[in-house]
Amino acid sequence: MNQIALAQTHSRVMVNLNLTVFALAHNLARFAMAPEKWRLRHKSSMELARIDRHTLQDIGISDATRFIAMNEPCWEE
Repeated sequence: MNQIALAQTHSRVMVNLNLTVFALAHNLARFAMAPEKWRLRHKSSMELARIDRHTLQDIGISDATRFIAMNEPCWEE
């Protein structure tokens, strides 16, 4: 086996390993940020619930849209 073939094989293995590590780190970061994302969705849902009907009509949000937004689960992506 010549040096060029060895170098190409080694670099492919390192690239695959780096991509695997990156994917794992990305998934761990998403998992760690999930509670904060849920908290913010809940907070915005509660703020939407406090807005009166006339203000919502002024900005173009129907009662049905508000109901759906307030009742969607916090854990959906």
